[in-house]
Amino acid sequence: MDGVAAGKVTDFAGEADASDASELRDFVPVKRIALVAALTHNARMRVRDDLATMFCKRVATKTSRVLDALAHGQRHQAAHGDYITAFNEEGKEVDISFATQNWRKAVVDKTRTGQFVRKHFEAMVFTALAEELRTGDVAVVGSEEYADWSEQLLAWRSSRRRWSPTWWRSALPSRVLEEGWEIDPEDLAHISPYLTGHINRFGEYSTHELGIQPEAYDPKLDVDFTPLRGQDLTAAGLGQAA
Repeated sequence: MDGVAAGKVTDFAGEADASDASELRDFVPVKRIALVAALTHNARMRVRDDLATMFCKRVATKTSRVLDALAHGQRHQAAHGDYITAFNEEGKEVDISFATQNWRKAVVDKTRTGQFVRKHFEAMVFTALAEELRTGDVAVVGSEEYADWSEQLLAWRSSRRRWSPTWWRSALPSRVLEEGWEIDPEDLAHISPYLTGHINRFGEYSTHELGIQPEAYDPKLDVDFTPLRGQDLTAAGLGQAA
């Protein structure tokens, strides 16, 4: 589907989805193949979307389990001994399914049901936490490198204003010029938000004058004051104001 407009693919897929086998047979072979190809393409995209959604949900669940295990370790950081309870404050077993099978085996002592080997449990949690920090799924308050990246995103209202048609038309010419392209006045006239069929509010739209250097200033005035020298300046209207 490379080179085919996304809207056209969607239209073809919708048409194929709304048609049964007998209706598809009525199409000429070329169009029938195009419709089926578009339908297959859209189906594959939906599968990818579903897989990505499932992955995101699993990642979010895993992150929550890591933080719960971290909180459990913090609650028992002052405890003495080599073991801590495997149950949280609500009496439920702490979920360590985020860890690998080897880690889960290491933190459980078969001779002590309902308890975790403390040092192995802490190492398991810190290893998982480091991975969550590396991927950005967990943030550190007050940090720069591990700050919450979601807080750095533009708010929806702000982004709408920033990318409004008027802003886009105003910013586009400068961006194009920075990249080394040339812009004709006719091109600017087409994208100007102020241009109408009979009014050009701000005159000619052009960037060609930006590179024109003004002529050097000449302080000498090309005016002949000889006729005024033989006259009374006051009579000529050049005296001081009363």
